[in-house]
Amino acid sequence: MTRLEKLFAILDGFFQNVVDEHLDPERKQLSPQEDVIDALIGLKNDPYWSMDLRPEHIKPLIMLVHTSQVHEFNSHCQTSLMGDLQLPT
Repeated sequence: MTRLEKLFAILDGFFQNVVDEHLDPERKQLSPQEDVIDALIGLKNDPYWSMDLRPEHIKPLIMLVHTSQVHEFNSHCQTSLMGDLQLPT
């Protein structure tokens, strides 16, 4: 198994646990507001939603949301760092 395959297996297992936790009816919610995963599961259970949304669909969406947040955070850090490094005129 290559390093990439090992990493994929680890991330897939992690995201599967996240989905499983959100599907647990006994789950204790930390916030009264829904998060993205709750919203996706809500679509899965919506009788008017025409697509059969399964964990195989939800896990990549979680990954996209996570990576976009990491990218945005890095962008803000770089902008802040560049502002701090500017020489006074």
